[in-house]
Amino acid sequence: MMKFKKIMSFALLLVSPLSYSDNIHYKNLLALHSQYEKGLKIYKDNQTIESNGIGYLIKDSNIVFDCHNAVIDGGGKVSTGLLIESYGQDIHNITIKNCTFKNFKYNGIRIGWGIPDVLKNTIPKQERYNFHPNKITIDNVKIENSGTVGLYIDDYVSNVVVKNSMISNSGAPAIYLEFSSRNNTIDNNVFVNNGYNKKRGSREAISVDGSYSNLITKNIFKNNALGGIFLYKNCQEQSSKGNAPIRLDGADYNNISENNFINEKIGIWIASRQSKDLSKWDCGDKPMYSNKYYQDYADHNKLIKNYFHNVSKGIIVEGDYNIIEKNNFDKKDNSIIFPYTKRALYLNKPQVGNIVE
Repeated sequence: MMKFKKIMSFALLLVSPLSYSDNIHYKNLLALHSQYEKGLKIYKDNQTIESNGIGYLIKDSNIVFDCHNAVIDGGGKVSTGLLIESYGQDIHNITIKNCTFKNFKYNGIRIGWGIPDVLKNTIPKQERYNFHPNKITIDNVKIENSGTVGLYIDDYVSNVVVKNSMISNSGAPAIYLEFSSRNNTIDNNVFVNNGYNKKRGSREAISVDGSYSNLITKNIFKNNALGGIFLYKNCQEQSSKGNAPIRLDGADYNNISENNFINEKIGIWIASRQSKDLSKWDCGDKPMYSNKYYQDYADHNKLIKNYFHNVSKGIIVEGDYNIIEKNNFDKKDNSIIFPYTKRALYLNKPQVGNIVE
């Protein structure tokens, strides 16, 4: 028994956050630069915020970035309006408010630890959250005309609150919730005219890509290119390049409630890649059929009291064990759709456990 206790104590020591911070692999990661920091100005609390031709970087905790309603314009040349970068540290309690970020080449705001994701595999999965930004509030912010994603919430980022804000005319999704991000809240915002891009293809307003336990509530979605909210798990795209991380989480346990969808092709699509031809995406997951179709995961989500106005397809369900109740549709045709999926065709696994009331 004594020997067993010693072994268990040693194992716990190896995987504790404290011991990992002393790990040589972790120290090597700390020496790396962020992939997204180039050309950005480090912001210190109470510093004067310049309006044009500059992007900012926050790398410390307990910062308030208050623009006092100023407009920060990237002129189509600056990569990012504001980068919240942890550099592998626990940074938290950051507030962004009263700002407009417009015309940035890639993102209005990006939050994460900007090293290649595959390098994070040396960190035990549940501890990765300790080294990424958390407890971030974005309040009364506008993000306009971003070249790609308006607000990028990267992997392992948690407890971000986005409220009372507007994201418009992004060249990709307005908000991207990257894999294994969790416990984020998107409340009382407006998303309009996002996802129009002839080169990259149309996209939805919010992508929930293997992100879980988020709350998306009381928002307005209007005139976005492909639709409102899509939930899916990335198939480990571009795996042959060697830098595609293994994605372990589905888009699960999300609460989507009391949102308004107006003039959308699709309101909400659960497991939106279940039947999508991904043959050109270089996927690393095990295919269901001929390197073309891959199983998608978006389960145990709640879709409650959402409103759909002039939406061609209200809710598409290709995942399992989701609760869909008290939603309101002005068009009864194609309000809630359960298609015959490629998973059903190739694995003989139709949708199961979904509840519609």
